[in-house]
Amino acid sequence: MLTIAISDVRDLVLVLWGAVSILLTLIVLIVVAAILWFGRKGTAALHRLLNERGVPQLARVQKLADQVRDRTARLPGAPGSEAGPGELISAVQELKEIEPPFRRRIKSWRPF
Repeated sequence: MLTIAISDVRDLVLVLWGAVSILLTLIVLIVVAAILWFGRKGTAALHRLLNERGVPQLARVQKLADQVRDRTARLPGAPGSEAGPGELISAVQELKEIEPPFRRRIKSWRPF
């Protein structure tokens, strides 16, 4: 009959566990390195895309915001404008008096 000592089995288990641990550690390190590498590549691509498309769009939006700010600064009642609040009220009343360019719908009662 084949007899194996407990100490030999323990030594074999420790060697196998050491080899498996080394392999698992190497696999985890490879996965982490791949994640970092692809992450850096993705970040570089994102920065390149932002510089190519995002910056011109942001410049366009800034130009539009400046135009809106310049136009609204000239409205009556705006801070720094020459017109006073009275002119603002009269401008709003004039706008309310303008008839809409469409016919108003006559409201009718409907049972359902």
